[in-house]
Amino acid sequence: MFLRPEAKDVDRHPLQTTDNEDEFWVAQARRANELLDGSRFSAPVVSAREAIARMNTVDPEVFVESKRWMAQQSDREEEKRSRDLRQADIVEEIAKTRLAKR
Repeated sequence: MFLRPEAKDVDRHPLQTTDNEDEFWVAQARRANELLDGSRFSAPVVSAREAIARMNTVDPEVFVESKRWMAQQSDREEEKRSRDLRQADIVEEIAKTRLAKR
């Protein structure tokens, strides 16, 4: 899934990226701009077949903060709130134990 900030005026939600109905859609998310505009993180990753690539993504600290905020929203489904907290905990632990601060 791809994210974009919430619509401010007339805006399609979610945004269809191709003419094919089965293709990707871009979902609006509250405070998505914090993820989209936040600091970036880049690191090499290795696949199960030992291929190396560079992963460019949102800074783990920004992701954790966003997920913890989402989990506090009372209008969010309990299952999603629980998932948000688990994701935040996992990424926080990986960042502390496995990722060198750059």
